[in-house]
Amino acid sequence: MSEATAHSEDDTTLLPPGGPQRPPRRFGRFRGRTVIAVVVILLLGLLATWAVSGSHQSTSGTAVPGAAANASGVGTTGPTASAPAVPAGLTAVLDRGAVRLSWHAVAGAHYAVFRDGKQVTTVIGATTWRDTTAAAGHSYGYQVQAVSTGGASALSPKVSIAVPTSATGTAPGGKAAPPANVPPMPASWPSAATTGARGALTTVNGDVKLAKAGQVYQNMHVKGTITVTACNVTIRNVQVDSGEPFTGDSTPDLFAIWLQQSATCGATIDHVTTLTEGAPNVYVTTSIRDARGGPVTITNSKLLGAQLGILGMSSGTIRGNYIELGKRLRGDHNDAIQGDGSANLTIDHNTLLNPNDQTSALALYTEYGNNTNVTVSDNLMAGGGYTCYCGDGATDNDGNAARADDVSVINNVFWRKYYPDAGYFGSGRAYNPAGGGRWAGNVYMNADGTLTGQQVRQPTLDGQ
Repeated sequence: MSEATAHSEDDTTLLPPGGPQRPPRRFGRFRGRTVIAVVVILLLGLLATWAVSGSHQSTSGTAVPGAAANASGVGTTGPTASAPAVPAGLTAVLDRGAVRLSWHAVAGAHYAVFRDGKQVTTVIGATTWRDTTAAAGHSYGYQVQAVSTGGASALSPKVSIAVPTSATGTAPGGKAAPPANVPPMPASWPSAATTGARGALTTVNGDVKLAKAGQVYQNMHVKGTITVTACNVTIRNVQVDSGEPFTGDSTPDLFAIWLQQSATCGATIDHVTTLTEGAPNVYVTTSIRDARGGPVTITNSKLLGAQLGILGMSSGTIRGNYIELGKRLRGDHNDAIQGDGSANLTIDHNTLLNPNDQTSALALYTEYGNNTNVTVSDNLMAGGGYTCYCGDGATDNDGNAARADDVSVINNVFWRKYYPDAGYFGSGRAYNPAGGGRWAGNVYMNADGTLTGQQVRQPTLDGQ
């Protein structure tokens, strides 16, 4: 019980046992009338204040345009001279049985969210919110207001959305349904049509092992897998069709191309296509697996349908590739590109698409050490839980500090192809500019392929 409610108005203060009772306070005739007059004046003042404040609310208790909660939770009456700007770019989409809102950031502000004219929540430190109370078969109108110490903005233009009678955004079995009306690839980035193997290819049935140093393997259509065990092998203009039956989380790993050469030497993969086969062999874990972390160059390749695209890159160059993952099957990661403790790595001008709501389009983890001298530039990225795990880590698996050193993420486009903030939870996390790294020129692209000037906010350090 709080101090404010611990005693009633007629509580009696008790004195020590046997002590005298405090006598009641008495007022003379003049003093009593004075007190009554003061009380009446105070009551009249309170009634006037209530009447003025009530003029800013409707009789139903819903907020009128221009009113919202300020930082202390007290309603405001509208924008002031120093009020923040009206939030722009409000969108509302169906998201697995809820309505997901997204809007552009306003510097120094938090946000009041309104549904059908009534404030339903306050959002601090984010520009998205999921309305999980939206009922099937109903339509709603949403608005957002920016609130800061300078006041509150006017409400944003209303965005309306209808929630279908059936479960929204959910496929049978409770899994997320595929996005509707997915737009085509924008021009100027690698696409399925501009990458991968082409021309006449010689068919090879079965798995292939490349064990001769400096070998060039080209113009082949492999219906199986490729394993590389020798140094400086080149795979060029090759299509690899791989797959195995999917049996749930116990399905064994399958790598379409498995690079097992020594960490002291590299490999080159250029104009290569990897595909998952048709039923019943519908599952591939990884398109290209770099087992030992040697310097690898992967260019102009098309990697389709696997659970992970390129896994284990530690050094080298990944440029001009189109990577589109398949749907989530096993309960582990989905990454278009995954590095872990990378050094001297360039990831440039790729299209990285992850239609799943988990993990990433690009992940630079630190389980095996920190990332250093890494440049991520001019990529088109979409999807995943966070579209980018951007290179920073508090520690590695052994508890050693693993802060990023000279990791730059510059001039990339975060596409709202699947989710309003590029990724299901957000555009990115875990970035550290230490050691000369830069976060600059990263912007959003709308779901329809329209490039915006809206900057993608630099993520915080891992663990903060």
